[in-house]
Amino acid sequence: MQDIRRVLRQAAGRLLVMGFFNWLAWSLSAALAAVIVARLLDRLVGLPVDYTQVIWIAAVSAIVVALIGALVTRPREAAVARVVDEKANLNESLSTALFVENDPSPWSRAVIETAGSRASGVKVRSALPIEAPRRWPAPMSLAMSLVVIWFAVPALDLSGNQAEAAELMDQEKATGEL
Repeated sequence: MQDIRRVLRQAAGRLLVMGFFNWLAWSLSAALAAVIVARLLDRLVGLPVDYTQVIWIAAVSAIVVALIGALVTRPREAAVARVVDEKANLNESLSTALFVENDPSPWSRAVIETAGSRASGVKVRSALPIEAPRRWPAPMSLAMSLVVIWFAVPALDLSGNQAEAAELMDQEKATGEL
């Protein structure tokens, strides 16, 4: 059973890392969308934005959300066993061994022994390679969109806030010079 537990621990760690990357793709997409909205509000409405603060908040919150999401949704032991069984072509031997672990019957002992010998030959790295999630194009395309919006959208001041602020500054300068 030690070999089975070792393989399941290694696989659980790799699945946690893959879950983190999956959540990171989602949270980075949301963070980049928020930065895009802030930039558009700045350029079109004249809402002043401290981009250093916005970018730090977006980056830190994306990482925190990804960590929390990966930890909360990490697969439990039985689910990890099913994944390893499927990816390493073990024909449900690990998940069956977990299910009959506390059964003292000779059949259960034989199943656990067979699963243990199969588990000792499993290379978790090759069975569960860490890959980029399918959702990685979303944050990449949002990042490219942000770059385009950053440089291409002119300051339009649709609300008139910047014109009013400029007028007030001109009046203050005029009254201060007199």
